[in-house]
Amino acid sequence: MSSHEAAVQVLGDCTKPMSSRDLAKEILKRKLVSSSALDPVYSVAQTIEKFIRTKPDGPLVFTKVDRERLVTLTSRKTNGNRMLSVNIPTDVYNSIALVQQANLAPTFDEATVLLLKTGLKQMIPEIKESLNRMLEA
Repeated sequence: MSSHEAAVQVLGDCTKPMSSRDLAKEILKRKLVSSSALDPVYSVAQTIEKFIRTKPDGPLVFTKVDRERLVTLTSRKTNGNRMLSVNIPTDVYNSIALVQQANLAPTFDEATVLLLKTGLKQMIPEIKESLNRMLEA
């Protein structure tokens, strides 16, 4: 198995993008590839990065999350959107799921965005007031 094929397999099992170094560590830990390099993690990570740079239409792409360049599957790359990972209480999660089940949004992600936008619209006056107070201070 090649390094990029192993990367696709590992990322397919994960829900989040990974740094090339963390991805390489996981690939080596699972023994999907082997390396006789002095620094196997660095070698596998660089091989994956080179594959992405030379195959822009391939199954792997770079993405930015909180200013960090990570590797993800092309199928998960969001156009113009930013990935957000957050732990939420179970009751909030269940409420978001209800929005999706009520067909107000086709996916859980879209239900989450809908609720965030709705809540932000409600908070605009408070946000403006708070910012004005900060500017006046």
